Amino acid sequence: MLLIDDEVQSFRIVSRLLAGCERPYVVEHAETYDEGLVRVGAAAHDVVLVDFHLGPRSGTGLIREALRAGARAPFVVLTGHAGAEVDDEALAEGAADFLPKAALSAELLDRSIRYSLKQASLLNRTVEALESVDQARGDLLAILDQLEQGLFLVDAAGMATFANRSARTLAGCEDGTLPRPWLDLLPLRPEDRERLAALQERPSGQ
Repeated sequence: MLLIDDEVQSFRIVSRLLAGCERPYVVEHAETYDEGLVRVGAAAHDVVLVDFHLGPRSGTGLIREALRAGARAPFVVLTGHAGAEVDDEALAEGAADFLPKAALSAELLDRSIRYSLKQASLLNRTVEALESVDQARGDLLAILDQLEQGLFLVDAAGMATFANRSARTLAGCEDGTLPRPWLDLLPLRPEDRERLAALQERPSGQ
């Protein structure tokens, strides 16, 4: 675990409180904004405690910058100035939790850390699942693009969102022109186009 706080006394207090927890914690200390950002970037800590005030800069600014750089460890903001406005700012910038220093206890710290780790795990699993879905979709579309038969994927509004290579050749369009109404992509006679459009507008079950 990493504590980013410009006060050595805060590090001593947090270390002493966590030493009384059943779960063993190893706490490392970064005293400045820049040092903390570098160490967060090394991705060597499961959770990061960060003071709301870091000299002339803020802990929420560090969180924002770290998350933009790809940090995945959860952040818990500590501050000596409790209040809804500070709390809201910390959570809005991506902190998993917020704790006032005046109320710190071993139990509160331990519970906050465990909660933050659980939420981070769920978030990381969600990101990984979405990445897997995107990869699977990309693989599927690449396979469909190799089919000799023309194929359109059409959404509920009748818009073609994908056309494989054969379908694009048939329609004389490029993939970048989608989405478009799928009927516009087919070489149909006017009367056939009107009949298909009427069928598309008919409520299901009729």
